[in-house]
Amino acid sequence: MKRCSLITKITLWFSTAVIIISVAAVFVTLAVSSAVIRRGIRENLIATVHDNFDEIEFYLEHDELEFDDPYDLAINYKNGYIEVDDDFVRSVNGIETALYDDDGLVYGDGTHFSSEEVPEFNDKHVSIVRAGKTTYYVYDVILNFPALKDSRLWLRGTVSAEYSISQVNTITKAVLIFIPFLILIAIIGGYLISKRALAPMLEIKKAAEDIESGNDLSKRIEIEGGSSEVRSMADSFNAMFERLEDSFNKEQQLTSDISHELRTPISVIGAQCRFSLENEDTKEEYAEALELIERQTKKMSRVINDMLTFSRIERGAGEIKKEKLNLSECVSSVCEDMALISEKNIELNSDIEENIFVYGNFELLTRLCVNLISNAYRYGKENGKTTVTLKKEKDKAVLSVRDNGVGISKEDLGKIWNRFFRADASRSSGGTGLGLAFVKEIAEIHKARVDVRSEKNNGSEFFVIFPVL
Repeated sequence: MKRCSLITKITLWFSTAVIIISVAAVFVTLAVSSAVIRRGIRENLIATVHDNFDEIEFYLEHDELEFDDPYDLAINYKNGYIEVDDDFVRSVNGIETALYDDDGLVYGDGTHFSSEEVPEFNDKHVSIVRAGKTTYYVYDVILNFPALKDSRLWLRGTVSAEYSISQVNTITKAVLIFIPFLILIAIIGGYLISKRALAPMLEIKKAAEDIESGNDLSKRIEIEGGSSEVRSMADSFNAMFERLEDSFNKEQQLTSDISHELRTPISVIGAQCRFSLENEDTKEEYAEALELIERQTKKMSRVINDMLTFSRIERGAGEIKKEKLNLSECVSSVCEDMALISEKNIELNSDIEENIFVYGNFELLTRLCVNLISNAYRYGKENGKTTVTLKKEKDKAVLSVRDNGVGISKEDLGKIWNRFFRADASRSSGGTGLGLAFVKEIAEIHKARVDVRSEKNNGSEFFVIFPVL
């Protein structure tokens, strides 16, 4: 049972439930039918006897007889005549009606009982009488005729209890023929319904197997129809696959970027080591070689540290603690610190509007500002100027960092946010190529948008547009 498919299990459970319900329904139906039939027979017996009661009259004189029909019957009885109308029904629906007096049968069929078994008369009462191996329902009605002073007439109706049993048996046969077809239809219907209901689940299973066998995380589960719960589950799976694909791609990108960035310093270190080993250098030359190796080692260390930090930010975007903070104070603090560095004798000016609040992480926003200003220092002109502004525009806060440095060509503007991108040699000044990638990632974590305006040899202006509280 454990290894059966879900469709088989549902069908089996459904079929078992239908069989149990059907059997219970049969027993209830037969029990109720039997009771209803017995009650119906008793009521029919009483009604039949009373109908025949109205068809009997007694007259003292022959001339008083009223023959409305040639089939009317006159019986010479005692000191008069019993008239039996042609509407008198001696036998109908298993009910037999006969006329008795205190001495015995007067008219009709009284062969059900032997002389020893004839039950006593009981006016307007249904009796259950056993005659041989047969049980009967018996109902008596007394006929009171004033002209009959010394004798009583009784109208007795009799019906066998087996008549009700035969009717129950007929119902039982019909039920026993019908129930198997009902169960078969229910089983087939249950199988088809469960198969149809679980079809979206099978599609999800097949899609997952295709993704697993093909190692293709770009595939998605497409559901046609199905319940809202199944579609919701498919959407959840697709969201999971999307996150897995994104994580996998980022991991591949991280591995590729680190290997690409470390290739050059490792090659330089290797070449310098081979050169120093193959040549008898002086002490000063060995010192220069070690300094070169140290510089390349520091460069590799910076690349690795920055990449690990960048990767942690990417992976932990949903876990980063955010709170209401004063962006104005954050930017002002960074500007004060960065003004002390004053690389290339560049002047740092700031225009910060007070009390602009955003929902974010103080450390990450500080790093965003530091990276933008450091980028302006790195690519700014000697004795140049960098200007930082923060203004509120409607429901947005616009942070701007503008320099008058080397600028960026139009064809490179769309690439500067990529990791390790360097437009040309003039923009390669010791950085790891991750500064602007950090800025974009941090902005996305804060639901902010980044933009840039720049011209070659005419400076650049970077924008970060935040939603304000």
